[in-house]
Amino acid sequence: MLSLSEKLRFAFAFNAPFGTHTDYDENFVGRFSSLETKIKTINVNPSLGYKINDSINAGFGINYQYFDATLSGAVSPLAPKSTLAIEGDSKKWGYNLGAMFNFTVHSRLGISYRSKI
Repeated sequence: MLSLSEKLRFAFAFNAPFGTHTDYDENFVGRFSSLETKIKTINVNPSLGYKINDSINAGFGINYQYFDATLSGAVSPLAPKSTLAIEGDSKKWGYNLGAMFNFTVHSRLGISYRSKI
């Protein structure tokens, strides 16, 4: 986190919100549902936080997310070596908002919203 002023902060997050990888043998009993599933996501999130007063803090961030997926499975028991694979990727933007309310030294309430990406 970087202090831009007494009340304004900048932060940068780089993470993988979700992902998975499974890779089954071609003779796997569930091969008609799935042979390989591979999902990767990367999210980049620069954000700003502002201290409105001693009781209220607010924040805003922009999200850039990359998504890459491969899904494959067997097609037909009549053609044992036949498979179908679907591959795709996507790059999208979103945002997040948040606020923190400090009621007492020992109690506070935070709310947040993350947009659809």
